[in-house]
Amino acid sequence: MRMHRARRSPPFVRAVHDRRRAAARHVRRLGLLAVSFALSALTVVPLVSAPAEALDPVALKAVQTGTATLAAGATATTVPITAVDPARAFVTFGVEEALDDARDGAVSVALVGGNSLRFERFGTVGAITIRWHVAEFRNGVTVQRGSTVLTADLTNVAITAVDPARSFVLPSLRSPAISWGDSDFVRARLTGGSNLELAIGVPAANPVVEWQVIEYSEARVQHGTLTIKSGVSNGTAPVSAVAPGKAWLITSFHSASGPGGPNIGSRMVRGSISSPTEIRFDRLIAPGDMEVAWSLVEFTDATEVRHGVEWFNVGASQRSVPIAAVDPARSIAVAGYQTAGGATDSSDRAAGVALFTSRLADA
Repeated sequence: MRMHRARRSPPFVRAVHDRRRAAARHVRRLGLLAVSFALSALTVVPLVSAPAEALDPVALKAVQTGTATLAAGATATTVPITAVDPARAFVTFGVEEALDDARDGAVSVALVGGNSLRFERFGTVGAITIRWHVAEFRNGVTVQRGSTVLTADLTNVAITAVDPARSFVLPSLRSPAISWGDSDFVRARLTGGSNLELAIGVPAANPVVEWQVIEYSEARVQHGTLTIKSGVSNGTAPVSAVAPGKAWLITSFHSASGPGGPNIGSRMVRGSISSPTEIRFDRLIAPGDMEVAWSLVEFTDATEVRHGVEWFNVGASQRSVPIAAVDPARSIAVAGYQTAGGATDSSDRAAGVALFTSRLADA
């Protein structure tokens, strides 16, 4: 038998800060406000003296968060963290950058040895600011991870069997390509309980995907794919009814080359929960096809989710958005697809206009 103890509201309203390197030449930006994912936001208090993990199906151990810099001239940076169990911890992150080439701006993350994070790219031009979170659980959550070089447009990776109805994928990619293009974004999805499918538009650059497959016992997960055809700027998908305040939409995508060369606006998509029974995907420039894979994670434990949409006007590089109070020590703030959570109407080649970092802070 157990009971829940309500969190005390902090003395200040919590806010999510989204940051992105602004460049004067870019026109307008649309960004997805990073989801504030309150992991086990209510404290479980057992009525008898027993380990929490014996009573609660999912027990959060700790959340770590921090900021790192991938310096100009460097291909990687390693960040020490308090040791975690890699089989029970997952990583999310976002970046701030204004780099024209994917080899410099496409960043992957790997949890190394349980006590450090390695952020890596192929190029060395420019500095990148990274905001990261590590969530570790005592029980109820298992994590598999790996590194895969993509030598074909479709790659299947064998994994230890999971229940797809309780599992989701978090990928990140680094690419040796010059201009941002077909091979610099990856669509990742589970195609059964023991196979991870990774898809890109063109395999010529041989990018590397660092992936995490998370099985969360107290969640219901719906999956699907959607193709946004050339000339179309949005698409919707019906879903079984969810409680938006308990749901986290995770997207991954890849796009075909659009006319006009490295047109970044056609390669950045925003995903959102438009109603309890529908999800929506938008982009602001529509040449070229885009393939989207999505997972809608609805938590059935005490986890809560805050989410929304925020506009960035010309010249704006930061927004502070009030949200219902959460405990930062038990929460993470993320965009929909690791670093990429926004859309843009920029026809330039720099992806940074739609890449964000997010952090929780007092108002």
